[in-house]
Parts: sequence; C-alpha cells; structure tokens
Amino acid sequence: ITTWKMGVIASTATGELGYAETEIQAFQPFFAEHDPPKVLTVGDRIDLPVVVRNYLPDSQQARVELKPAPWFSTSGATTQTVSIPAGGSGRAIFPFRATTAVDAGRQQVTATSRGVADAIERPVRVHPDGLEQRVTTAGLLRGPTTLDVPVPTDVIDTSLRSSIRIYPDLIAHVVEGIEGGLERPHGCGEQTISAAYPSVLLLKYYKTAGKAGEGASCRASQE
Repeated sequence: ITTWKMGVIASTATGELGYAETEIQAFQPFFAEHDPPKVLTVGDRIDLPVVVRNYLPDSQQARVELKPAPWFSTSGATTQTVSIPAGGSGRAIFPFRATTAVDAGRQQVTATSRGVADAIERPVRVHPDGLEQRVTTAGLLRGPTTLDVPVPTDVIDTSLRSSIRIYPDLIAHVVEGIEGGLERPHGCGEQTISAAYPSVLLLKYYKTAGKAGEGASCRASQE
C-alpha cells in the first residue's frame, strides 16, 4: 500500500561516519475499496461501487456485504459474490437510498474469501431535503429568563437542532475565540504548517519592525 524509508547514521569515537538506508514495503494482498459520497441529501439514490482487489497468486470468490444501517435503505441484495482473478479486481454494486438525516452515518462494507478478509467503514453525512435556516436569540440572564426562538411552521421533522451557550463574563468570549482559532487550520501536519506558517512570519515581522522602527526613522531624519 505504501513504502517506508529508514535511514541510520552511526559514528565512532574517532569521527568515522557510516550511513545506511533501506525501504520497507507495507502491502495488503486482499482488500476492499469503499468510497461513498461524504455528503448526501435525504432522498438521494446511489449505486455504490465496492472494488475488491486480489494480489494473491490464486483467483478468489469473495463474499461482499454492505452492512444495513438505519439511515439508508437498499433496493437490492446486501450480499453479493464477486469473482476476482489473481492479480486483478472485481466490483460489486449496491444501490441504496438515503432516508434519514444524520451527521455521521456509518456505512460498513466487508469482503471475505478463502482465509482472507477485509472490512472498511466510512462516515456519511445526510442533509434534510430543505433550505437550512439559522436563528439566533440573545439576552442577559438575571434570574428566571425566557428566550423566544421562532420556528417555521413547515420545519422538516427530525431536522430541528438547538444549542445554548452561557457566558458568565467577557473572558468567556475570548476563551471561545481561542478554541476556535486552535481548531483551524486542521488536517495533517503539512496542511497545518503551510496554513499557519505565514501567520508566524507576519507576527515575527511585526515584532522585528516594532523594535527597529524607531531606529529606521532616526536614520531617515538624519539623512
């Protein structure tokens, strides 16, 4: 699936150096590829392809199964048998329909054959089939307090979400902003570094300019 490189450096007390490098291959001879859409809308119909790859020396008869979940329904068999030649791949198609809104619905696929198996699970988000509306109500809380939040009469069932935030003082707003800043950027290390590095350079420049700004203005006036 991927290749890792390992490098080793050694030195002696007299300053002699030695270096060696080798590659370690991580490989899986039988596995399933399951890549559903990350976001769907209630009512969407999908013909989901599941690819099973076989790099074993013999052909395989794989049993591929789509595990049922409450957020979707299937219009075909949830279990199929796929013939896969040695060094080749086979594909199973699972038609399904998104029926319920969910934030992170689990969709799991398994593939089993003679002495080998693989399973993979992907999260899928399903939106309600409607126009999203957000309403915010704020107020000062002193004793028993009521906050009125208008809700449309044609709201979709099971689509209503609500949350409440209470700030005891102004510093709570600052803490929330810091937490939001720490959540972004996000992703792998390279993405985080590439997104945050310009901010670090800008901050360093401002600090340097603030210390050297007076000296620069003095030199300009003397000239």
